[in-house]
Amino acid sequence: MTPTDTQRAQAIRAARFAAARGLPITACPYPISGSASLRVLAVVFVREYARLRPGRIDHTA
Repeated sequence: MTPTDTQRAQAIRAARFAAARGLPITACPYPISGSASLRVLAVVFVREYARLRPGRIDHTA
């Protein structure tokens, strides 16, 4: 099942909320181990978060 435009918009809003409040990227509410549609929403969240807070992701973990 493909995420709807509304679900994608919600993921973007969640990323903006987390980034604006200085929450870590791990605050993503979408599990990457979930269904394909949840993984898509996780990618949407991470992309938006990274766009708003570049250089704030620790790739060493």
